[in-house]
Amino acid sequence: MKVFEEKVSGKLAVADRPGLREALYYLRVGDLLTVQEVDRLGRNLLEGLVVLTELFRRGIAVKVLEGIAADEHTARSLIRDLSPALAGDRRRDIVRKTKNGFVRGQ
Repeated sequence: MKVFEEKVSGKLAVADRPGLREALYYLRVGDLLTVQEVDRLGRNLLEGLVVLTELFRRGIAVKVLEGIAADEHTARSLIRDLSPALAGDRRRDIVRKTKNGFVRGQ
């Protein structure tokens, strides 16, 4: 097992994050990358998903410890697991916004 640590902001592009770049370069087919949350792989969730897609294309599995994608994933399992999680997250967001609207309107 090899541990990569990074002290720079996650808001930087992958090219500007030497620890992440080194980890991505180090990984080989059959390896498992463990990250705190998907968005730690990029500047945001979307960029993290792009990096995940590239890892899956290379035959690398990913274990996410927290957040909506928390689990161990391969390409197929991420799509299967993430779809309901994203729908639930969206539903919670709509409920929260609706409740906030009612509070403001009173």
